Parts: sequence; C-alpha cells; structure tokens
Amino acid sequence: MQNLNYKRWRPLPNVASQTDPAFFTPDFEHRIPIRTNDRIFTIGSCFARNIEAFLRVHYKVPSHIRPGEVPENILAVNRNATENMVLWHRYNVFSILHSIEWSLEPEKYPTSLRLMSVGDNNYLDPYAGCRDILPRSNAEQIVRWIDGVFKSIRQCRIIIITLGLSEVWEDLETGLVLNCSPLSEMWKAYPGRFKNRLASFSETIGQLEQIHDILERNCPRDFDIISTVSPIPLSSTFRDVDIVVANTASKSILRAAAEEWANRYENVHYFPSYEIVLGSAPDATWTCDFRHPTVNAIQHVMSVFLNNFIDRIPS
Repeated sequence: MQNLNYKRWRPLPNVASQTDPAFFTPDFEHRIPIRTNDRIFTIGSCFARNIEAFLRVHYKVPSHIRPGEVPENILAVNRNATENMVLWHRYNVFSILHSIEWSLEPEKYPTSLRLMSVGDNNYLDPYAGCRDILPRSNAEQIVRWIDGVFKSIRQCRIIIITLGLSEVWEDLETGLVLNCSPLSEMWKAYPGRFKNRLASFSETIGQLEQIHDILERNCPRDFDIISTVSPIPLSSTFRDVDIVVANTASKSILRAAAEEWANRYENVHYFPSYEIVLGSAPDATWTCDFRHPTVNAIQHVMSVFLNNFIDRIPS
C-alpha cells in the first residue's frame, strides 16, 4: 500500500481554554531564508504597515517611512498628508502594480497623466497614493517623492505584497483602476466617470503576473516575493449583497490568486496571515469593531513570521 502524507484537521484555539493558546500557529514544511543585511520592501493594504513596523526592528525596510524621515520640503507642502500612513496604502492589485511600474519605469505613464484635476488648480492622484487635493505643483512634488521611495525596491531582495480587496472603482475615461473610492469632489467634477465592480480571479492573477515581470526586470536576480492576504474585512460594499458575503467573495479571489501565483514561481511564497488571524480565538483577535486585529494578534502574526516562516541567516 502506498504511503501518503496528510495532515488532519485539528481544533482551533479557544480563548476560554486555560491551557491552550488563544492564537493559531500553522505548520510550515520549509522556511524562506532571509539574510540579516537583506532589504525588505512592503507594499499593499493597511495591514502591510503593521508588518513593516515589526520588520524594521530586524531589517532595513525602505518602505517604512516614519514622520521624522519625511524631507522638510515635502512637509512644507502638506504635513497632514505625509504623516497619514494612508499615503502608502495600496488596496488592490492594480494600484500595487501602478506604484511599482510607474516608479521603476516612469516613461510608461508620466506624472502629468496620473493627476486628476478637480477644478481651480486642484489636483490629486486617485490611482495610487495621495488623495489630498493640492495645487498642481505640490501634487506633482508629492508624487515624485513617493516614486523616489518606491524606486528603492530595486535594492530590495525581499518584497512583501499584502493583498487587501477585490472590489474596485474603475475610471471609465482612462481605463485605470483607482486605489480608493472616488472623493465627492471627483464625482462633482466628473459625474458618471467611475464604475464600481468586482475584479475577477483572472484579472487579479494577470496583475500579479505583471508585478512579477517588472520586479524580475528591476530587482536583484535572487529576489523573493512573499504574498499574503490582509485579514481586515471590507468596511462597506457597493454591491447589492450583504457585507459579509461581499467580503468573503473579495478575500476568496485574492486568496485563490495568491495560491496560484505561488504555484507558478519558485520565488513567490505565501504567508498565511489571513489564516492565522481567522483561525485564532475571536475574542482575543479582534478589537471592538470586529475589523481590526488586536495588538496581541498582530504580534503573534509577526512572531510566527519571524520564528516559524523565515530562516534568519547571517550576512
């Protein structure tokens, strides 16, 4: 009889238990080697900010910009925008690709085409980063600074991509997908220009393929990608379904695409932060809004990453 290896389902943590931990820890068959002098670039939804804040203690993380590291000329343009971490959030695969592609290969989409006018010399960047409405020269300055930060991905051997959501808003005029839902000023200036839809699995994996291609052209030859799915659910949906149903669809598409992406490339790996959070005891995992993980939950996720998922090797 052939010997088959398999893993059985096991009871998940229960916060009421006095002996078992409240947080779930997956089994891992192998570890991803990361040298102590490796640079790590993290891009994606708001959960990516949590990841990079922990990683910065152990590694150089150019994507993690703290308020004290913002150049004075940028602070002079808009202190509020630069101190708000939303500036770095990329909620869907399209905006992730936009930021990588436009910073590494800027000739493909000049800055002037990325800014949207909302009247009276007021502009914003709806496709990637800053949603603050600014005079054109200031908006262009912010975009150039963001691109400069993203260009450091060229020196990073490890790229962590956190996938956030599949519900997107499309700009029907440019064909580009927005990073967030349109602001009221955008609706007023361009009624009927934006359409909400659910990005398909094929679209999602197509964007991930393009991300791999451009990183392959620009990053160190031995670069590795670690993908993960943010456990933070949708706060709202524009679809005509219940928010829980919409969130399950959105996360399922991302999770399936992440699995397929990892299966296609030896240098793409999946880290199950989504499963760790959802597999843990709810009372210990979520804050009172049942959307954001507790500090202890995030600490556990990063402990699993550092102690179980990667192999930290000397330079």
